[in-house]
Amino acid sequence: MRNKRREIGEEAWKKYQVDRKRSKAKKYRESEKGKINSFKVAETRRNNKLKLIEYKGGKCERCGYNKPIPGAYEFHHKDPSEKDFGISSKGETRSLEKLKNEVDKCMLLCSNCHAEIHHEINEENRNKKYNQFLIQ
Repeated sequence: MRNKRREIGEEAWKKYQVDRKRSKAKKYRESEKGKINSFKVAETRRNNKLKLIEYKGGKCERCGYNKPIPGAYEFHHKDPSEKDFGISSKGETRSLEKLKNEVDKCMLLCSNCHAEIHHEINEENRNKKYNQFLIQ
């Protein structure tokens, strides 16, 4: 391997390593073991979300929506500056305790209420920018 590294140069070597790693990851994902592992990871994440929904009261904190449909709920950080990580960001699986610590900084909302809150925040920001523009 050292000879190949010298032959192709440092930049090409880095690209080769990335491609090699991707190829191995793809082969693993397509293998029986990889498929089983992917299923287990997805199940763990789903079960964690169900536990977090229950932990936060099982209903939208804004409108009271309470149907047992996990995909209908989202976690909204009350103060983005306190956000350590997104609950489902980058596909990472975290321990239930770490997730609970993070959702303590969040509101449990249905998808509609979450969209409305972000719309309100965006409108406030637009109005602030517009007012600043008028002052200049």
